[in-house]
Amino acid sequence: MAEADVVVRIEDTAFVIECKSRRATKTDTCVTFEDASARVRAVGAWAAQVRRTAEFFAQHPVGPIHAVPTDIRWIVPIVCSEGLEIDWLQPESAYLVPREVSIFMRADELVQFLLSTQWRAAESRAYQYRVRR
Repeated sequence: MAEADVVVRIEDTAFVIECKSRRATKTDTCVTFEDASARVRAVGAWAAQVRRTAEFFAQHPVGPIHAVPTDIRWIVPIVCSEGLEIDWLQPESAYLVPREVSIFMRADELVQFLLSTQWRAAESRAYQYRVRR
């Protein structure tokens, strides 16, 4: 079953936010290539996890213990972390707005994004999930 740490609702859009702390291994403290590689893979897994959750809710808006409100048409996946995160292995999957806005955001960037109009732009919708009813 998919779950979300935080969901923010604005108009017809739900933002599914996966929150990550710096408890995870940072590459700036890695001493071996294997340590750094594990950190890179973890960041990619975070993006994949939140995308799976958003996709699940979009494809299954009603379930035994959840219901996406009927006026929600779009679901946007976001990873919120304390630091700058980059998915070096699959950089193309790390965008919400192509080559402009990353799926990885700090809290201040997240607030700024939610208050902006970027996520409403037509080119942004291709990176969001349309709720199927």
